[in-house]
Amino acid sequence: METREATLAVDGDLVIEADEVYVRHLFRNLFENAIRHGGSDVAIEVGAVADGFYVADDGSGIPPEDRELVFEPGFTTAADKDGTGLGLAFVDRLAGIYDWDLQLTESDAGGAQFEFRDVTASESSP
Repeated sequence: METREATLAVDGDLVIEADEVYVRHLFRNLFENAIRHGGSDVAIEVGAVADGFYVADDGSGIPPEDRELVFEPGFTTAADKDGTGLGLAFVDRLAGIYDWDLQLTESDAGGAQFEFRDVTASESSP
């Protein structure tokens, strides 16, 4: 997957209390999804919310009528781009394992925004 022009901005210094391997996989799935649907020049932002974090992009977004469907295993609109429909299903399942509240909304830039709330996290120390 070509990503030379994609950007990632991180706003905040939260430390999430969760298994590092699974959380890395969660971020990887969200980043790959943003690139697959938003293009190789997509801008991705990770930041803190009051009781958790969000991952947002400036891609084309997800229509409201598909926002529940995208978490179903096998649902994909990117089969022609090697999409399997498993990445966001994993994200949803992991959020459930940690009892995080996952909301899919529209980002300020019009792309997708995944918000994870009720997350046990703390500010990192220098």
